[in-house]
Amino acid sequence: MGWLRKSRQRDEEVEQVESDELEKEEKEIPLAYGPRDWADADESEDLVDMGAIRLPAIEGMQVTLIPSTGTELDTVVAALGGSSIELRAFAAPRSEKLWPQVREDLVAELARIGARTQELRIGERIELAALVPAQNPAVDGNIAMRVLGFDGPRWFLRAVITGPAATEQRARAAIDEIVCGMVVYRDGAPHPPRDVLPLHAPGAVNSEADSGLDILAPGPTIAEVR
Repeated sequence: MGWLRKSRQRDEEVEQVESDELEKEEKEIPLAYGPRDWADADESEDLVDMGAIRLPAIEGMQVTLIPSTGTELDTVVAALGGSSIELRAFAAPRSEKLWPQVREDLVAELARIGARTQELRIGERIELAALVPAQNPAVDGNIAMRVLGFDGPRWFLRAVITGPAATEQRARAAIDEIVCGMVVYRDGAPHPPRDVLPLHAPGAVNSEADSGLDILAPGPTIAEVR
């Protein structure tokens, strides 16, 4: 996504070409897309149980749990096929969708740090494409991200994709396998809206030894987009 160019005319030409390519690519993503609620999951599935977020046990996938400013874990980062997806699950009201407001807040926050954003409508859902200035002085240029939001029954899942999958449909396929295979679990405890749902270290992978799954220790977050 070449949104930032010195020439305004060139910028507009690039944006038009890439917008056309994005529209073509996004049509390839199935409309029935996204995580499932725990109530709809099959008990026989091999899932990496991390509390509110449970991922399919995919060979070659690396999973890292990230703590918040304190000691409690609140973010899962899964890496597969050269790309990564950062996941956070939140409590949500029973009758209100959070993604429209969260998306609006994200656009404002990203604009504040000089990022360029574009909303992409894919079937009945909207994804947010962003080109974010690198915050690390050692990294030159901008970082492409794709932000997804999913409203479930009394939960909301935010996903931030980085790496080739943020811009390339072929690379996106590996990340889509994670998104469509994952499950969100809201426990029975009371949680105010937008409260992060609790995570814990992986507790149940039916065949971890044979899955090729790599569980990593907590590390730095890939993208902190609240």
